[in-house]
Amino acid sequence: MAEAVGTETKQPSLHRTLGLWNLIIIGMVIIQPTAPMGIYGVISNKAHGHVVTTILIAMVAMLFTAISYGRMARSYPARARRIRTWARRCTRRWATWWLGMVMDYLINPLICTAFCAQAAMNILPGLSFYVWIIFFAAFFT
Repeated sequence: MAEAVGTETKQPSLHRTLGLWNLIIIGMVIIQPTAPMGIYGVISNKAHGHVVTTILIAMVAMLFTAISYGRMARSYPARARRIRTWARRCTRRWATWWLGMVMDYLINPLICTAFCAQAAMNILPGLSFYVWIIFFAAFFT
């Protein structure tokens, strides 16, 4: 079969379709259900009921972190995907592996699994904490 005259073959490529607002909404949907539940009681007790003020202060600290990540992404645009890229510039190679593997893939899922298990015990207290841990670990996996 002969190719049609005037048709060009394009290389497959990915196009960015999510805008800033799409990413903000997705982030809110992902963290909204469980993010404040784990710390609300602790903050309420320690801050004597000033939960919103405490969260606003934490937001300012996170804003400075976001600004510094933005500056680092401009400095190293080709590899601005992971914290390991920036840590590699500042530390030894083994430290970047630990930052990426332990924090991203071990500690964060363990904390989420344990928190969800503890929260589920409030809904169905008859099941053991370890049953909930196994359930959520299997569910998340």
